[in-house]
Amino acid sequence: MKSCKAGTADERYLTHHVFLDRSAVELYINDGLALMTVFDFPERTGAEIRFYVKDGAAAIDRPDFWILASG
Repeated sequence: MKSCKAGTADERYLTHHVFLDRSAVELYINDGLALMTVFDFPERTGAEIRFYVKDGAAAIDRPDFWILASG
């Protein structure tokens, strides 16, 4: 499991952009103020991505998904 600090307790809303491909996950928080890149080579397809909150609670308000064209 990888982690990064996403914001402060004073921030009520955070924006997240997550980009996935077969071996990489890139997470941009608040337009790049925080960034995390993880490389993984799963043995199976359909693996899960989970988000956790260390202290307190969080909710995902408006998830949007796009399928990126491969070139």
